[in-house]
Amino acid sequence: MPFAELADVRLEGGGVMFQYLLLELTWAAQKKAIVRGLNYKPYAGKTEERVVKWAKEELGESGLFESGGDFQIRGGGSVAFNTYYETITVFGSSQTYGVEEDREAVVKLIETSYPEHEVSWFNPESRDSTSKE
Repeated sequence: MPFAELADVRLEGGGVMFQYLLLELTWAAQKKAIVRGLNYKPYAGKTEERVVKWAKEELGESGLFESGGDFQIRGGGSVAFNTYYETITVFGSSQTYGVEEDREAVVKLIETSYPEHEVSWFNPESRDSTSKE
């Protein structure tokens, strides 16, 4: 199961406000972190459950589970995605899984996946804002 085929970040199309989860994939001796997020509005209160279901479907189709791989949820938060101004803001934490251990690593995955956007973020623990340019 080649991890290279899996996108680092996948956000459901057509949204502006997303709930995301950080997933740590393991297969053999390999590990890879990926971010998956769904738009808040259509799922009204069950967004995190839907993110997990969506990720399991994608990973199942990729053959991760057949080849002995698995994943752990390492926290999450919210993403505000503005296509007009080309900005992305990462903030908050998952109600179920808490905040991920390294918010900056998540931001770097998002910056790499959306290089045309300016990404800023808030660390839920300190309430400080850091803008990456």
